[in-house]
Amino acid sequence: MEKSIIKLDYDGFKNIDFLLKIVKGKKFVLAHFELLVEDLKVFRTNKGFHIYMKVNKPIEDAELVFIQLALGSDYARECFNWERVKTQHMGDNWNVLFKKKFALDTIQKEMIEKELKNVGYELLEYFNDVLK
Repeated sequence: MEKSIIKLDYDGFKNIDFLLKIVKGKKFVLAHFELLVEDLKVFRTNKGFHIYMKVNKPIEDAELVFIQLALGSDYARECFNWERVKTQHMGDNWNVLFKKKFALDTIQKEMIEKELKNVGYELLEYFNDVLK
C-alpha cells in the first residue's frame, strides 16, 4: 500500500486567514493518528478551498474518510465517500476533488497561486511540528 493523500474540501471559506485558523485547530487529529505531512497543496475553488496533504504512511479507506471528516472537510462529501468505501462502488477512485477553471488574467492568477503556495508552506511547516 502506498502513502496516502488526505483530500480536504472546505466550502464557504473566502478568507484565507480564517481557513488557516480552522485547519490549524485540527492539528490534534494528525497527532492522534501519528501522521506527518510530507507535502501540502492548497487550491482555491468557486466555493472555497481544496487542500491535498501527502502523509508519511498508508491509511485504510474507512479511516481516511474519518480523518478527512475530523479535519473539517465538507461533511456531505465525506458521507458520500463513506458510502463509496462501504459499497466499493468506485474501487480505488472514491476520494476525488474537482477543480474548477477560473477566468482570471495572468497577474491575478499569479497572485492567487503565490498566495496559496505560501499558505501551503505555512501549513506544512505547522503540521510538521505535530509529532516533535
